[in-house]
Amino acid sequence: MLLRDGKGRFIKGSKPLHILKNFEQILEDYFERYLGCNRIAKKYKINRTTISKWLELKNRREEVLEIIKRRKWNLSLAKENVGKEGIKVRALKRRKKIKTKFTPEMAYFLGAVIGDGTVSKNSVELNLWDFNFPKECLNKGEKALGIKGSLKSAIDENMKRYYRVRFDSIEAVNFIRKFKKSTREWSVPKEILDSTSVKPHFLKGFFDAEGWVALSPLRYKEKIYLRCYVSCSSTNSRGLKQISKLLQDLGIKHGIYSYKNNYEWRITVKSESIRKFRDLIGFSTEPNNSRLNSFIKGGDAAGR
Repeated sequence: MLLRDGKGRFIKGSKPLHILKNFEQILEDYFERYLGCNRIAKKYKINRTTISKWLELKNRREEVLEIIKRRKWNLSLAKENVGKEGIKVRALKRRKKIKTKFTPEMAYFLGAVIGDGTVSKNSVELNLWDFNFPKECLNKGEKALGIKGSLKSAIDENMKRYYRVRFDSIEAVNFIRKFKKSTREWSVPKEILDSTSVKPHFLKGFFDAEGWVALSPLRYKEKIYLRCYVSCSSTNSRGLKQISKLLQDLGIKHGIYSYKNNYEWRITVKSESIRKFRDLIGFSTEPNNSRLNSFIKGGDAAGR
């Protein structure tokens, strides 16, 4: 039996179907092993165009849908690709499963995305300015999700260079959206709130994205001292209160304040907990990391 196209005509140069073993085997190569037309054609020693056309057949609709359901393949099946006349197999989007375990890498990545990430229809992105932070997010994200991401630099409208970390994965989008829908609508995952080991990693990712280190002068007995503050802010008061709960669980003293008529909320770590914050959480970004370390090294932080 030779291969036929959508109109029932024989495909020129096609080989008998038994040479391809069976229809399900080719679909398995395409959807489970993620082989493209070139590699499938090379595997079965058939012309690439033949495989390409064969994967576009429309006269096997019921067979394709039955195989997908039975094998439980995780595919995105667009409505326009399924009709009475059949189905375009190549139009199916192959989704690679991601890891969802709350490891330290996952906790850090979620903290960074919740703090400064963007979740679009098909991808998860972070647009960042410090080069070390994007590299950290990319490495932690790839280890956490088990998929490859990309890191590219670009120039904004003010001619300032920034770096974009991106993961093109609908599975990752669906996973992240459980915790973040918009800038003002996010929450700390319950698994992290209930955990005892990954809280510092989540907080580090969040503070790397949304936190900063500030120095404030303090006059005492005609002398001026520098006080160090670690802060972060958000327009989501409910989410920031969950961040406050995580800090409280770690024994880090802090205050939470509202600004701009309760439009923005801010957490400030108290000076006596600066050293503890550095030891348990810290920063991966500059100049926050070097500023915090030099301040503590200089002995100006309270509670030394």
